[in-house]
Amino acid sequence: MSQAILRRKWFLHGNASSSTAMPAARMTRRGFLDTTFGAAATAMLPWPGAVGAAGRPMLEQLSVARLEDGLYLLSCSDWNVLALCGPQGMLLVDGGAALYTRELLAALGALPNGGPVKVLFNTHWHWNHTGSNEALAAQHAQIIAHRNTKLWLGTPITVEWQHHTYPPRPAAALPTTTFVNGTPDMQFSGQPVRYGHLPAAHTDGDLYVHLPQPNVIVAGGVVAAGRYPTIDYSTGGWIGGMA
Repeated sequence: MSQAILRRKWFLHGNASSSTAMPAARMTRRGFLDTTFGAAATAMLPWPGAVGAAGRPMLEQLSVARLEDGLYLLSCSDWNVLALCGPQGMLLVDGGAALYTRELLAALGALPNGGPVKVLFNTHWHWNHTGSNEALAAQHAQIIAHRNTKLWLGTPITVEWQHHTYPPRPAAALPTTTFVNGTPDMQFSGQPVRYGHLPAAHTDGDLYVHLPQPNVIVAGGVVAAGRYPTIDYSTGGWIGGMA
Protein backbone atom coordinates (compact mmCIF):
# COMPACT_ATOMS: atom_id res chain seq x y z
CA MET A 1 0.00 0.00 0.00
CA SER A 2 1.46 3.35 -1.01
CA GLN A 3 2.34 6.12 1.40
CA ALA A 4 -0.45 8.27 -0.06
CA ILE A 5 -3.00 5.64 0.97
CA LEU A 6 -1.67 5.64 4.52
CA ARG A 7 -1.62 9.38 4.96
CA ARG A 8 -4.16 10.92 7.34
CA LYS A 9 -6.93 12.74 5.54
CA TRP A 10 -8.40 15.73 7.37
CA PHE A 11 -11.80 17.05 6.36
CA LEU A 12 -12.56 20.48 7.79
CA HIS A 13 -15.74 22.48 7.54
CA GLY A 14 -16.53 26.06 8.35
CA ASN A 15 -17.82 25.71 11.90
CA ALA A 16 -16.44 24.02 15.02
CA SER A 17 -13.21 22.15 14.30
CA SER A 18 -13.35 18.57 13.11
CA SER A 19 -11.05 15.94 11.71
CA THR A 20 -10.97 12.27 10.91
CA ALA A 21 -8.38 9.74 9.79
CA MET A 22 -9.25 7.41 6.94
CA PRO A 23 -7.67 5.82 3.87
CA ALA A 24 -7.24 8.13 0.94
CA ALA A 25 -9.41 7.25 -2.02
CA ARG A 26 -10.59 8.66 -5.33
CA MET A 27 -12.71 11.64 -4.36
CA THR A 28 -16.32 11.66 -5.55
CA ARG A 29 -18.97 14.16 -4.54
CA ARG A 30 -20.98 11.65 -2.50
CA GLY A 31 -17.90 10.06 -0.99
CA PHE A 32 -16.52 13.49 -0.13
CA LEU A 33 -19.69 14.37 1.78
CA ASP A 34 -20.44 10.95 3.27
CA THR A 35 -16.99 10.52 4.82
CA THR A 36 -16.73 14.01 6.25
CA PHE A 37 -16.83 14.39 10.01
CA GLY A 38 -18.23 17.76 11.00
CA ALA A 39 -20.22 19.57 13.66
CA ALA A 40 -22.98 22.16 13.57
CA ALA A 41 -24.02 23.77 10.30
CA THR A 42 -23.44 27.42 9.62
CA ALA A 43 -25.25 30.02 11.72
CA MET A 44 -25.32 33.11 9.52
CA LEU A 45 -26.81 35.85 11.68
CA PRO A 46 -24.23 38.20 13.17
CA TRP A 47 -23.08 36.63 16.44
CA PRO A 48 -24.76 38.70 19.16
CA GLY A 49 -22.60 37.67 22.11
CA ALA A 50 -22.74 39.13 25.59
CA VAL A 51 -21.88 42.81 25.86
CA GLY A 52 -19.05 43.84 28.16
CA ALA A 53 -18.62 47.02 30.13
CA ALA A 54 -16.95 48.81 27.22
CA GLY A 55 -19.88 48.04 24.94
CA ARG A 56 -17.92 45.52 22.85
CA PRO A 57 -19.37 41.99 22.72
CA MET A 58 -17.61 39.52 24.98
CA LEU A 59 -15.97 37.09 22.59
CA GLU A 60 -15.34 33.40 22.91
CA GLN A 61 -11.80 32.18 23.34
CA LEU A 62 -10.17 31.59 19.98
CA SER A 63 -8.58 28.14 19.85
CA VAL A 64 -5.51 27.30 17.80
CA ALA A 65 -4.68 23.70 16.85
CA ARG A 66 -1.56 22.55 15.05
CA LEU A 67 -2.42 19.95 12.41
CA GLU A 68 1.19 19.53 11.31
CA ASP A 69 4.23 21.73 10.79
CA GLY A 70 3.10 24.92 9.07
CA LEU A 71 -0.61 24.04 9.14
CA TYR A 72 -2.97 25.39 11.80
CA LEU A 73 -6.69 25.46 12.52
CA LEU A 74 -8.09 28.52 14.30
CA SER A 75 -11.63 28.00 15.58
CA CYS A 76 -14.64 29.43 17.37
CA SER A 77 -18.07 27.88 17.76
CA ASP A 78 -19.41 28.83 14.33
CA TRP A 79 -16.34 29.23 12.12
CA ASN A 80 -12.92 27.81 11.27
CA VAL A 81 -9.89 29.35 9.63
CA LEU A 82 -7.21 27.12 8.13
CA ALA A 83 -3.76 28.72 7.96
CA LEU A 84 -0.95 27.38 5.78
CA CYS A 85 2.37 29.02 6.75
CA GLY A 86 5.50 29.03 4.64
CA PRO A 87 8.25 31.12 3.05
CA GLN A 88 5.71 33.13 1.00
CA GLY A 89 3.72 34.09 4.09
CA MET A 90 0.28 32.69 4.92
CA LEU A 91 -2.60 31.26 2.95
CA LEU A 92 -5.98 31.21 4.72
CA VAL A 93 -9.17 29.33 3.97
CA ASP A 94 -12.01 31.53 5.27
CA GLY A 95 -11.57 34.53 7.52
CA GLY A 96 -14.01 34.12 10.40
CA ALA A 97 -16.51 36.66 11.70
CA ALA A 98 -15.79 40.38 11.63
CA LEU A 99 -16.08 40.69 15.42
CA TYR A 100 -13.06 38.43 15.75
CA THR A 101 -10.82 40.11 13.19
CA ARG A 102 -8.57 41.73 15.80
CA GLU A 103 -8.18 38.46 17.71
CA LEU A 104 -7.69 36.47 14.51
CA LEU A 105 -4.93 38.73 13.22
CA ALA A 106 -3.18 38.61 16.60
CA ALA A 107 -3.35 34.80 16.66
CA LEU A 108 -2.07 34.57 13.09
CA GLY A 109 0.80 36.88 13.94
CA ALA A 110 1.83 34.56 16.77
CA LEU A 111 2.06 31.44 14.59
CA PRO A 112 5.52 30.05 13.90
CA ASN A 113 6.73 31.06 10.42
CA GLY A 114 3.54 33.08 9.98
CA GLY A 115 4.36 36.19 7.97
CA PRO A 116 1.83 38.33 6.08
CA VAL A 117 -1.38 36.86 4.69
CA LYS A 118 -0.93 36.63 0.94
CA VAL A 119 -3.96 34.54 -0.08
CA LEU A 120 -7.46 34.25 1.42
CA PHE A 121 -10.09 31.82 0.12
CA ASN A 122 -13.78 32.61 0.72
CA THR A 123 -15.60 29.25 0.70
CA HIS A 124 -18.93 31.14 0.34
CA TRP A 125 -20.46 34.55 1.08
CA HIS A 126 -21.74 34.14 4.66
CA TRP A 127 -20.51 36.83 6.99
CA ASN A 128 -19.01 34.48 9.57
CA HIS A 129 -16.67 33.24 6.84
CA THR A 130 -15.80 36.55 5.16
CA GLY A 131 -15.55 38.90 8.14
CA SER A 132 -11.86 39.67 7.77
CA ASN A 133 -12.00 40.43 4.03
CA GLU A 134 -11.66 44.19 4.51
CA ALA A 135 -8.73 43.94 6.92
CA LEU A 136 -6.82 41.42 4.83
CA ALA A 137 -7.51 43.28 1.58
CA ALA A 138 -5.97 46.35 3.24
CA GLN A 139 -2.85 44.21 3.70
CA HIS A 140 -2.91 43.44 -0.06
CA ALA A 141 -4.03 39.82 0.28
CA GLN A 142 -5.41 38.14 -2.83
CA ILE A 143 -9.01 37.04 -2.10
CA ILE A 144 -10.18 34.05 -4.13
CA ALA A 145 -13.83 32.96 -4.43
CA HIS A 146 -16.40 31.60 -6.84
CA ARG A 147 -17.93 34.31 -9.01
CA ASN A 148 -21.33 33.89 -7.34
CA THR A 149 -19.79 34.60 -3.94
CA LYS A 150 -18.47 37.94 -5.19
CA LEU A 151 -21.88 38.76 -6.67
CA TRP A 152 -23.67 38.01 -3.38
CA LEU A 153 -21.18 39.99 -1.32
CA GLY A 154 -21.75 43.04 -3.52
CA THR A 155 -25.55 43.15 -3.31
CA PRO A 156 -28.22 43.36 -0.58
CA ILE A 157 -29.34 39.84 0.38
CA THR A 158 -32.68 39.09 1.99
CA VAL A 159 -32.53 35.69 3.66
CA GLU A 160 -36.20 34.86 3.91
CA TRP A 161 -36.02 32.17 6.56
CA GLN A 162 -34.03 34.50 8.84
CA HIS A 163 -36.24 37.53 8.14
CA HIS A 164 -33.02 39.46 7.75
CA THR A 165 -31.45 41.57 5.01
CA TYR A 166 -27.68 41.75 4.75
CA PRO A 167 -26.36 44.99 3.23
CA PRO A 168 -23.80 44.86 0.42
CA ARG A 169 -20.21 44.71 1.54
CA PRO A 170 -17.88 47.57 0.60
CA ALA A 171 -15.79 47.24 -2.53
CA ALA A 172 -12.69 46.57 -0.41
CA ALA A 173 -14.30 43.37 0.93
CA LEU A 174 -14.97 41.82 -2.47
CA PRO A 175 -12.88 38.95 -3.83
CA THR A 176 -10.13 40.00 -6.20
CA THR A 177 -9.89 36.70 -8.09
CA THR A 178 -12.92 34.64 -9.14
CA PHE A 179 -13.62 31.54 -11.19
CA VAL A 180 -16.71 29.74 -12.48
CA ASN A 181 -15.92 26.17 -13.49
CA GLY A 182 -13.07 23.72 -13.48
CA THR A 183 -10.54 22.89 -10.78
CA PRO A 184 -7.94 25.67 -10.73
CA ASP A 185 -4.67 25.12 -8.95
CA MET A 186 -1.78 27.19 -7.69
CA GLN A 187 1.49 26.82 -5.83
CA PHE A 188 2.00 28.37 -2.41
CA SER A 189 5.27 28.07 -0.51
CA GLY A 190 6.17 25.07 -2.61
CA GLN A 191 2.86 23.26 -2.00
CA PRO A 192 0.15 22.60 -4.60
CA VAL A 193 -3.26 24.06 -3.77
CA ARG A 194 -6.33 22.89 -5.68
CA TYR A 195 -9.84 24.26 -5.46
CA GLY A 196 -13.16 23.93 -7.22
CA HIS A 197 -16.85 24.73 -7.21
CA LEU A 198 -19.46 22.66 -5.34
CA PRO A 199 -22.55 23.84 -7.24
CA ALA A 200 -25.96 24.54 -5.65
CA ALA A 201 -25.38 23.05 -2.19
CA HIS A 202 -25.08 25.26 0.93
CA THR A 203 -25.22 28.27 -1.43
CA ASP A 204 -24.64 28.54 -5.18
CA GLY A 205 -21.07 29.78 -4.67
CA ASP A 206 -19.51 27.08 -2.46
CA LEU A 207 -15.96 26.01 -3.08
CA TYR A 208 -13.60 23.47 -1.59
CA VAL A 209 -9.84 23.81 -1.12
CA HIS A 210 -7.61 20.73 -1.32
CA LEU A 211 -4.03 20.66 -0.07
CA PRO A 212 -2.65 17.39 -1.49
CA GLN A 213 0.66 17.39 0.37
CA PRO A 214 -0.80 17.27 3.92
CA ASN A 215 -3.95 15.66 2.45
CA VAL A 216 -6.41 18.26 3.74
CA ILE A 217 -9.77 19.29 2.29
CA VAL A 218 -11.72 22.31 3.52
CA ALA A 219 -15.38 22.52 2.46
CA GLY A 220 -16.86 25.50 4.33
CA GLY A 221 -20.58 25.34 5.02
CA VAL A 222 -21.29 22.41 2.69
CA VAL A 223 -20.47 19.95 5.46
CA ALA A 224 -22.64 19.05 8.46
CA ALA A 225 -22.75 15.86 10.51
CA GLY A 226 -25.03 14.71 13.28
CA ARG A 227 -27.73 17.17 12.25
CA TYR A 228 -29.44 18.53 9.18
CA PRO A 229 -27.29 20.88 7.07
CA THR A 230 -28.11 24.53 6.57
CA ILE A 231 -29.35 25.05 3.03
CA ASP A 232 -29.45 28.76 2.18
CA TYR A 233 -32.10 28.63 -0.53
CA SER A 234 -32.20 32.44 -0.65
CA THR A 235 -28.79 32.40 -2.35
CA GLY A 236 -29.08 29.29 -4.47
CA GLY A 237 -28.61 26.51 -1.94
CA TRP A 238 -30.27 23.24 -2.93
CA ILE A 239 -30.86 20.01 -1.03
CA GLY A 240 -29.95 18.00 -4.11
CA GLY A 241 -26.45 19.45 -4.01
CA MET A 242 -25.97 18.16 -0.43
CA ALA A 243 -26.81 14.57 -1.38
